[in-house]
Amino acid sequence: MSKTKFCICQCFFTKNLFVKQYKLHVTYLNRGQFLQEYSETLHSQGCSDPEAVISELESEVTRRKNFHKDSWSRQVQIAKEYEPLHPHLYRLQRSFLDPKFISLVDLAKTPGTTVEELSKVMKQHQQRMYSFPVFTSEFCQTFLSELTNFEESPLPKGRPNTMNRYGVTLNVALNDDYYDGEIYFGPMRTEESSKVTGIAHQIGVGLLHRAQQMHGALPISEGIRYNLILWMRSSAIRNELCPMCNEKPTLIPVENGFGDGFTVNEVDICCAS
Repeated sequence: MSKTKFCICQCFFTKNLFVKQYKLHVTYLNRGQFLQEYSETLHSQGCSDPEAVISELESEVTRRKNFHKDSWSRQVQIAKEYEPLHPHLYRLQRSFLDPKFISLVDLAKTPGTTVEELSKVMKQHQQRMYSFPVFTSEFCQTFLSELTNFEESPLPKGRPNTMNRYGVTLNVALNDDYYDGEIYFGPMRTEESSKVTGIAHQIGVGLLHRAQQMHGALPISEGIRYNLILWMRSSAIRNELCPMCNEKPTLIPVENGFGDGFTVNEVDICCAS
């Protein structure tokens, strides 16, 4: 009998490390490799001693090696100790959803519905990018108060590893009491184009796009913007090509959680005949 184990790719420990002071992404395998490949570039950026960067990189590698274990420990502690302000939020209810989203889901579940029919009930901003209402404004307000309650608690907080979540992204605006901060989109990471599209987000509305599409947000002049980000990915596709190193992934199983979405089937020897 086999069981599915979630994994990360080995490249998470070695590639796409960011040297903040010099705004440089690097690969770090060992001291010799790093100095040979990046000393000249660092010198050109004003770094007088590339050796001094190594301790920063090794600290980041250590953090990444402990990332999934630490994340799981936080989840266990939060599940045990956190006291919700709105307990009803922790079970999805139909009343949370905008009626237009419910209609969209019903249409998508209807046998014979075509992509063209679905596209007509979503707003298309440019190729491969759509928006549609997802949550009611009442839900967004209640959800934000729950987030504030958690942020003000003494429990540990973590931030997601966004570097390795390529797939499809749904970005839902939870508030609108801020100024500026328009979201912008450019080409896919495999494309060359200078075209950029800006979109003003609306409360409760979700933007659906490929995560490999270049995107970001302009500075906010006043207030705070809150967004709920949902990453959707296919392990079957991801197992063929790691989106971070663009190679067949070298898989490392994680003990708990979903890793970075890669999977491997392991044979349970005790059950094998």
